[in-house]
Amino acid sequence: MAKKTIFIHSQLLTLEVGQLILPNTAVAEIIHYSDPTPVDDSPEWLLGTMEWRGIRIPLMSLEQAMGDNVPARNANNHIAIINCLDADSALHFYGIVTIGLPRLINIDEKKIMPSTNEANNPLVLSNVLINESESIIPNLDAIEALVKETGLENSRIS
Repeated sequence: MAKKTIFIHSQLLTLEVGQLILPNTAVAEIIHYSDPTPVDDSPEWLLGTMEWRGIRIPLMSLEQAMGDNVPARNANNHIAIINCLDADSALHFYGIVTIGLPRLINIDEKKIMPSTNEANNPLVLSNVLINESESIIPNLDAIEALVKETGLENSRIS
């Protein structure tokens, strides 16, 4: 009996450092970039907070959190609103700045190949090749923990 092919419904998000691959369920929404409200005494990668659907959420530069430079802002920037994994937390969403719109993709699990580039960053689970294109599988637990370390929580905007 032939083994059934499993497809992973995903989104490819473009960053300055490459492509980020996320399952569809991790992304709540993609919105146009708008300038965040700065947060005093915050890490450089925390760009500030922003309003989304009546909630204040943290906005981050994943590139800078990974040790790279903050990408230049331009008209092509968007924000990926990410669903948090920890349901018991006061942080349910945070934003990551991206370049352009994501590309929806159904990935055949057999077509995900290991990359020759090692993942030497705690925010990266793995570097992989998808259809011969280099992609980053992020460590969403580590990213979420990093955002939580700032003490920011989602709060309703009245």
